[in-house]
Amino acid sequence: MTDEILVDRAREGERRAYEQLVHRHSDAILNFLLRYMPDRDDAEDIAQEVFIRAFGNLDRFDPGRGRFRSWLFTIAANLSINELKRRERAVVREEIATELFLATSGNEQALERSLDVAEILHPALQTLSDPERQVILLSYYHDLTYREIADTLGIPLGTVKSRMYCGVMRLKKILVPQEEGDIR
Repeated sequence: MTDEILVDRAREGERRAYEQLVHRHSDAILNFLLRYMPDRDDAEDIAQEVFIRAFGNLDRFDPGRGRFRSWLFTIAANLSINELKRRERAVVREEIATELFLATSGNEQALERSLDVAEILHPALQTLSDPERQVILLSYYHDLTYREIADTLGIPLGTVKSRMYCGVMRLKKILVPQEEGDIR
């Protein structure tokens, strides 16, 4: 029985049809997520969320736009990226809190540096396009290779490289002061 038939039956309320879809695709989704998440528990949690979201949005699946399996991978990629972004924000907050703690222990220069970095870097990243910011964050903050980024986002490797290059060049223009006579 095809995925499309099972989706139609699940839309009509047949619970067993959706269970078959989950059974059919759960290993592939979990294996996909295991490549991008820090540990198995995180990957399993997100895999479960993928199927919950898919079930809640079955009416939005359009077989004319692609296969059900591809749709699930898109949901998985988006959820994993959102989770990585959430963690990145938490790590940045933790780093700033640590530096602030050290600064209150008598090192005022550390406080000034932490505030300067946060004040400069965050707005600079916000000037990038979403695609450029996305590849930079996945690379520098989450240590993903260009290939892993391409797989996660479902884009060609060359696109990752060009977005990375353009994003870094834009950041460089913002963050590195130009000297007189410097042409960029």
